[in-house]
Amino acid sequence: MNSSNKSSQDALDDCNVESLSWEPFMALAFLVPSIFSNLSAGVIRLYRNSVPFAKLNIIFIINYYIVEMFNFLISLGALGAIWATIICKLPMFLGTMVFKSMEWAVFTMMGLNIVQAALRMLIVLKFDQMMELEPEKTAKQLFLATQIIYIPITIINTVVDLKREFIPGYLGYLTGAQPSFGHPITLYLIAANIILALLATVFAYTFNTLYLNNKHALIIRHEIGTPQQNLISLKKLILGALVMTLLIIGLILIKFLIPPCNRQQSLPWAILFNILASVQLMLAKNVNAWNHCKQVLRIERDNLEFSSFNPRQIFGKRNRVSAIA
Repeated sequence: MNSSNKSSQDALDDCNVESLSWEPFMALAFLVPSIFSNLSAGVIRLYRNSVPFAKLNIIFIINYYIVEMFNFLISLGALGAIWATIICKLPMFLGTMVFKSMEWAVFTMMGLNIVQAALRMLIVLKFDQMMELEPEKTAKQLFLATQIIYIPITIINTVVDLKREFIPGYLGYLTGAQPSFGHPITLYLIAANIILALLATVFAYTFNTLYLNNKHALIIRHEIGTPQQNLISLKKLILGALVMTLLIIGLILIKFLIPPCNRQQSLPWAILFNILASVQLMLAKNVNAWNHCKQVLRIERDNLEFSSFNPRQIFGKRNRVSAIA
């Protein structure tokens, strides 16, 4: 038994030495999705701060929370991977904190997805009552309600993994430890939450479409269909949940198709983060948000051109003075 473990560890060390020459370049593969994720989240954040209070509703704010949690997941995971790739492997305690924080972010995103699906149906069924709720306060209360469920789940999963001494693949990449065989319980819990969020979103989309068509509720349809108030459409959420489901299947297949040696390399995880960043860009692709960002950039450019510190303006003044002299 000891000899087999030693041989596998030797093979792992040989693999790390062989990949040492090109691994630093893979840091760019983690940096790119992090940059795009933060840019898209920044555009949504800028737009969210510009929307007047009268135009806000609970769904808008919940969708904003989903975008921010997605950005947190990608940024934290990419930063840890960049550090482990070009600087040094993380200590086990710090690597576990990073990995479990990412798990918490995924749980929270799926919980918020389920919440917003329920809210969309309630807005259709109880439109007047829902419009009377204060959006910011209610959204924060719903966010805290999801934490009451998912923070204890994350803590329990952490304790179970520590007792089992189980090391998931990505945690092994961050810390340099050899990944354990089998799958963590968290992976199945995340898969269950993603499937539940997908079913809830599909049900909400189907229910709202059929209900509004049968009731001919044109006023409600106009209110819930306004792009400014629907930061993320149900179709995008359904597509995002489908991609997340495929990613979970891919993570399960990694255990069977990729040997532990290759799980230590950055390429599979870099591909994973680039796919996550693509989902983030899709969710954050809001026409009003990007138009508002372009308008802000245009205003800043105009202010810069008419600033007194503009070199062209300064040189122009000097040329006019010399011409008069």
